Amino acid sequence: KLSLGKAAELAGVNLWEFIEHCRRNQIKLDLTEEEAEIGIRRVEKIDVQKYKKTIKNSLESLEK
Repeated sequence: KLSLGKAAELAGVNLWEFIEHCRRNQIKLDLTEEEAEIGIRRVEKIDVQKYKKTIKNSLESLEK
């Protein structure tokens, strides 16, 4: 059994891309309660404004 993080790493994508790929392809993610709690804690720590600014800066640099 692999963690989602390890599966994403092996697939060459980040965790969120991997989860989205699974969702689009209707692949059931068999999470333990502990794995779900870890995921929830990680999401709660995300600084959304900082993330949006980083994405905006990345997109602007691609336009140059």
